[in-house]
Amino acid sequence: AGSLANDGRQLHRIDAVPTDVVDTTGAGDSFIAGFLESLAKGLKIKECLLQGAALGATACRHRGGFPQQPLQPFVQDSRAGNERLLEPD
Repeated sequence: AGSLANDGRQLHRIDAVPTDVVDTTGAGDSFIAGFLESLAKGLKIKECLLQGAALGATACRHRGGFPQQPLQPFVQDSRAGNERLLEPD
């Protein structure tokens, strides 16, 4: 249905981002992460909502909240900023 945020002066609302939903696992966490990262960067509340909604919608497109291949855990290499699969033992 969308999302709301109040900055103490005004209530801000945006519509949900249309997406093909596979699984909603992680959608809320992704929304909050996108919202808070944008807020920390000093973006306006509506822009924070839009970023959160975009990331939440992205999480819904994958089983388990992020892209995975069978039996190969997906990880984020934060130093390189690249997504990669763990190498088998």
